[in-house]
Amino acid sequence: MVENGEGRNTALNFVLGLGIGAMIGAAVALMLAPQTGQETREDVKRAMDDLKSRAEKAMGEISASTDELMKKSRDLIEATKGKVQEAVEAGKQAMARRKESLKEETEEQSA
Repeated sequence: MVENGEGRNTALNFVLGLGIGAMIGAAVALMLAPQTGQETREDVKRAMDDLKSRAEKAMGEISASTDELMKKSRDLIEATKGKVQEAVEAGKQAMARRKESLKEETEEQSA
């Protein structure tokens, strides 16, 4: 099971990698762009706005996936807990029956 902190680290690493990649791409575009500085700045601003919206969308999806995974994990834990409790109770009942059976056998032998 993925711990909450580990999932957030993965998301943070993804967003960080996305940001670094965007900055490298922007730097390359600035160096190779055959347009004026004003046009280049506008292009970079649009690209950064697009990157920001994509990163926010990705974080939202990651958050939703993490929340869903946490809910499923809790449900699984509760179901397993219930089955374990049932098994323990069945074991106690079997032990009580066996104890009663041995007690009856002992009484029959001593009679």
